[in-house]
Amino acid sequence: MKLLTALILVSSLAHAQAPEKKSLAVVLKERAQQMAQLKHKKISAPRDGVQEKSVQLSNLKMHYLEAGTGPVLVLLHGWPQHSHMWRRVMGELSKNYRVIAPDQRGAGKTTILDTGYDKATMAQDLKEFLDKLEIQTLHLAGYDLGGGVAYAFAAANPAMVTKLMIMEFALAGFGLEGSLQFDKTVNANSNWHMAMFQVLDISEHFFGDQKRDMLAWFFWHISCDPLAVTPENFKIYLDAISQPKAFKAGLLYYATLFQDLEANRASAQKKLTMPVLGVGGECSGGPYIEKLLAPVATNVKGAVIPKAGHWLADENPAELAKVMLEFLSAR
Repeated sequence: MKLLTALILVSSLAHAQAPEKKSLAVVLKERAQQMAQLKHKKISAPRDGVQEKSVQLSNLKMHYLEAGTGPVLVLLHGWPQHSHMWRRVMGELSKNYRVIAPDQRGAGKTTILDTGYDKATMAQDLKEFLDKLEIQTLHLAGYDLGGGVAYAFAAANPAMVTKLMIMEFALAGFGLEGSLQFDKTVNANSNWHMAMFQVLDISEHFFGDQKRDMLAWFFWHISCDPLAVTPENFKIYLDAISQPKAFKAGLLYYATLFQDLEANRASAQKKLTMPVLGVGGECSGGPYIEKLLAPVATNVKGAVIPKAGHWLADENPAELAKVMLEFLSAR
C-alpha cells in the first residue's frame, strides 16, 4: 500500500464519527462531578486475581500486572492509560495464558524518566524486562501507542514473537503522521492533539493544569460510549498522569513521532512474517487498522470490535477478549 493511501485511511480513522452520544460539554460536567465525589476516596485494586509485581531493570523499575499460567501473552498499554486498562480482559485471557501487562516507562507505577520515549528504546525496555523474567517466546499485543512499541519489538526480535496484535494504531511512517494534517473536516472528535503534542512546552503549559478536562476529552473523542471508563478508573488514570513529570512523559510518547517514523521505515524493509492481527473499534479505526499494517507484514488479518470506539477494553471488553482468544488459538 502506498503511503498516500495510508494517509487517506488514517484521516478517515481520525475523523470517524460515532453514533449519537453525549456532547463534550455534558461529559466535562459529569466528569467534574464524579471527581468531586471521589476526591478524597482511595481507589483500591479490584479483587480479580491479578497480581501486582515489579522488577528492577538497568535504568528503571518496571511495575507490571500478571495473571494465569500457560503460553505468555504480553499486553502493552497506550496513553493516557497504563497497565490498569487491561484488567477488564485479563480474567478471561488468563484462563488460557500467562498474561503480563507492564507499565511502560513514564506510565503507571514504573519509573518516570526524562528521555527515551521513542518506541525503539521502549522496545529495548521490554526486551530487558522479558530477559529478567526469563521469557524467550511470547504473544504480543500493543494498543494505541503501545502498538508502536509492539511493532518495534517484533521487528527487532521476530523469533521471539509467535503472534502479534496491533490495536487502534497506525504506525509512524505508515499513517500516523497523517493525523498532523488538518482539513475542513477537523473537529473536536478528531485527533488534533497529535499535532499539538509535538510542541512540548506549549502543550505542557496549556494542558498541564487541565488534566481532568483533557482526560475527559480523550475518553469522549472517537468513542461509542464517552463514559465507558468508570469514575473509579478515570480517577486512577487521572492520579497516574498527575504524578510529578508524568504528564510530560506522556507527551513524549507523541513527540517522538518523527524519530519513530524513521525507525519504522527502516524496519519495514524486512516485513514481519508472524501472524498479525489489526484490531479497530467500530466507532474509530474499524477495518482501517488491518489495511494500515499491510506495508509492514506479510500475514495480516483484521477484526472490528462492535459497540466500541478507540477505547476497546473499556467499551466492549468481552468482545475484545473473544477476538484475541480466537486469533491466538487459530492454527
